[in-house]
Amino acid sequence: MSNTQNDETSSENNLSNNMSREGLTLLDGATPDTLDLFEDIEKQKVIAASPSYPLEERLEAYEDIIESQVGDTHLTRARNIEREVGLRQLYLKFEGSNPTGTQKDRIAFAQAMDAMRRGFDAITVATCGNYGVAVALACFLAGSVLFTFRRTIIQRES
Repeated sequence: MSNTQNDETSSENNLSNNMSREGLTLLDGATPDTLDLFEDIEKQKVIAASPSYPLEERLEAYEDIIESQVGDTHLTRARNIEREVGLRQLYLKFEGSNPTGTQKDRIAFAQAMDAMRRGFDAITVATCGNYGVAVALACFLAGSVLFTFRRTIIQRES
């Protein structure tokens, strides 16, 4: 078995162990949809995250992840709001079907892919919300290190 195959098998086992259904069960017993994401893209994640693969192959695997998981968000007709405000047709875009449930996924994945293409192995962001979650997932799938900074607000006593 070659080193690349050993790395791939090892990474697949680590991903499976770290992302078991039991490990991500919420307090109320619900299981997040994110697990289905990991099952669908496990092989591409191993390739994209491993520096032992050629850059072109890593980029192609990462692009496959983006194309299969990000976008194609649903438009839902809002008939009650149409009646309430007197509009003929109103559609709402539901970003919840993106991997992290936000509209920030597309830019986060694009930035992680750009970093990979340029040869960077880490990304640094300042955030306090959804963007940080999206970049964390994008970096995880790309095999990049993420440094996140957030502002701390200190309440002063009067």
